[in-house]
Amino acid sequence: MSATAARARDANPSVLVLSGLSTSPGFPATPEMLFDAWGSVADVVDGHYISLAKGRYPEVMAAFLRSVLGSGGITHL
Repeated sequence: MSATAARARDANPSVLVLSGLSTSPGFPATPEMLFDAWGSVADVVDGHYISLAKGRYPEVMAAFLRSVLGSGGITHL
């Protein structure tokens, strides 16, 4: 991902690179999986978008967001 982000930024310095987090990326995600995925690219991306695929597992997304908030990981909205 970092190489792809670097190429995109080289081509267009004002490009925003986002990661996608989903509660159902082909299987049920857990809050821990989302938190780990979020953290693994935090230093590469400019932000994240979240998906409740077909409205599935809102409780998983809520738990993930509580984890991010509790970690002090939110820098701006």
